[in-house]
Amino acid sequence: MNDGIVLIPLDSRPANTRLPKQIAGLAGIPLNFPPIETLGDLYAPADRRRIDEWLFKSLGNGVDALVVSIDLLAYGGLVSSRKPEVSFKEALNNLKILRKIRRRFGDLPIFAFNIILRDAITITDAATFEAWKLQMNGAGAANNGVSPARRRNFEINMEMVRWAGENIFDCLIIGKEDTAEGNPNAAEFAALKREAGKYGGGRVSIQTGTDELASLLVARSINDLMHHRPAFYIDASEKDLEIVPRYEPAKIGDTLRAQIKSVGGRLVKNAEKAGAVIVPKLAENQKDLFLEQLNGAKLKEATVSAAWLKNIEKHIEKGRAVGIVDAIHLNGSSPALVKALLKSKLYFRLGGYAGWNTTANSSGTVIAQAAVAAAVRRSMGRKGGLEADAIAYAMAQFELLLNAVANDYLFSTGPRAEMAVAIDTPMSFKHPAEARTALKQGMELEFGKFAKKYLIGKTIEVYGLQGWALEATGGRMAETYFPWNRLFEAVTIPEIDLNVYATGSGEDD
Repeated sequence: MNDGIVLIPLDSRPANTRLPKQIAGLAGIPLNFPPIETLGDLYAPADRRRIDEWLFKSLGNGVDALVVSIDLLAYGGLVSSRKPEVSFKEALNNLKILRKIRRRFGDLPIFAFNIILRDAITITDAATFEAWKLQMNGAGAANNGVSPARRRNFEINMEMVRWAGENIFDCLIIGKEDTAEGNPNAAEFAALKREAGKYGGGRVSIQTGTDELASLLVARSINDLMHHRPAFYIDASEKDLEIVPRYEPAKIGDTLRAQIKSVGGRLVKNAEKAGAVIVPKLAENQKDLFLEQLNGAKLKEATVSAAWLKNIEKHIEKGRAVGIVDAIHLNGSSPALVKALLKSKLYFRLGGYAGWNTTANSSGTVIAQAAVAAAVRRSMGRKGGLEADAIAYAMAQFELLLNAVANDYLFSTGPRAEMAVAIDTPMSFKHPAEARTALKQGMELEFGKFAKKYLIGKTIEVYGLQGWALEATGGRMAETYFPWNRLFEAVTIPEIDLNVYATGSGEDD
């Protein structure tokens, strides 16, 4: 094995940098990406010259795989991809570095992803936020398919399909960003699918989603390294799988199947043959929790039955990596669902959990995490279950699930809800220092209560850690901030002091 995985992310947001790194960490594989300050933000494009230099230097050290965002190399990142400043010719020239990499590092696995332009405008202030809400609900003028940026991006995406057919990429995912009511650019999605079928060489997937694509391809590269093709079972009714989630162009069942394939997995029809089980929990008419909070509304709590929890426990007891997609509403967890999992002591025994942003974002995160968790458990079983490896994995798995609780649940349903009704510029803070202070104080309060109730002094079982358990002896919020100066998303990093015990012995390791 070489020096881990190199990632050129979509932009600097934690979902595109920190989260894929944590997923790689489950397998103990280093994941490296360029310095955060080079990756751009809501207003500035990435520093392509520094990134190109960093990339060649990193690859020269010997790596196991490259996961790369086409949009960052071509335009400077996701937000820059929505602007027309970079011409088609310039974008294509920027991407020639990938041909050079293929020639110079011929056997290097290259996993690439790029995005079909969203249907609505970019949100940078209060006015554009209001326009976005109108467009996404079909009341405003969404992009009509002839804007310069849309035309250019479509042509680049078509060209990347052909590059995949030439074996420049081992795998290429083209994901569809937020879709407005009525799916106004459905023809573009269909045209790319046809092109992929003709010229993609079987290496291209056209699917829903954006910010989860790096995590999916990191998981794919890990499965390839571990020579593992995980078997997935989707535990959901046919009716549920027919639901088309809000802001998305496809049925949830189609998205789940595409994402499972993207991590190198395969579907099985019988749970008994599965190493991983995906359980989507969603509603037909999803509400956007963030928008509801801005309006001062409270969503009706979901119900979680004892039978549903018993089914989750059954899968866990059978040794399956269970991934729960919390999509009862968007942009935040369902409190009732998370509380039910915590009270039944099932949450930290999961192979994956997510309840952030869109349904595809959550499901892709869960599938990537569950795929790697299942692969690591399989590997440990074959090696005889080395204690150090098992404990290192368990710590990483616990940390990932704990971060999901802090971000998707505690922040999204606690401090964010309180700040939403108190702040007048939720998508571009006028007083960022005050917002940071409110976030810090709110998260310290919420996490303190959470840790006391569910962690401190409790025995914590983690998926894949057989014969051992964790106990938390202390906890705190280590870091909190708003990465892009907006209420929509935050970085909330908890820190827990842990002891490791042999199950039943009461002696720490």
